[in-house]
Amino acid sequence: MSPHIIIYGFLSFLGCMLIHVVVWRIKIPRHDALLLFFIFLIFPSIFFLLLGVVKSVPVSGTDAAYGFLLHVALSVVYISSYPAAQAISPSLDIMLVIGSSQDRRMTEEDIISRYDDGVLVAARVDDLRHSSLVLQKGGTFELTSVGKTVAGFFVLYRKLLGLHPGGG
Repeated sequence: MSPHIIIYGFLSFLGCMLIHVVVWRIKIPRHDALLLFFIFLIFPSIFFLLLGVVKSVPVSGTDAAYGFLLHVALSVVYISSYPAAQAISPSLDIMLVIGSSQDRRMTEEDIISRYDDGVLVAARVDDLRHSSLVLQKGGTFELTSVGKTVAGFFVLYRKLLGLHPGGG
């Protein structure tokens, strides 16, 4: 195995990560999940295709293909973990609240009194709506075609892991 495979895969992933950070620092896009897909998968596909085809570049088509597979593996893991990383984590928030309290300790009642489950759920619904995964029609929500695809992927993934739908 050529070391170029690892170098190309990691460098392309880090390049995409740099683009991602710069764009998000300027302004968080409305359709962030879609833009992540383009930054991490579409643009690198074109890059690696050109890398494997251009004869003046001293890279074999096989090395380019394997480098691309490494890039895709890293990108898919990152994209799938992005929603959890950008969302409000109740567990992390609780730790921050305890850490910033006067005595750096709180009772269970103090912690519970600070949170309203409706606020947490409303924030997640807003995330789904802004990511174009759900569409509100009247007083109900339904999955968009993208939402159906994402949900279908995770249903299949959970089945492969032997997990029940909606379970942990």
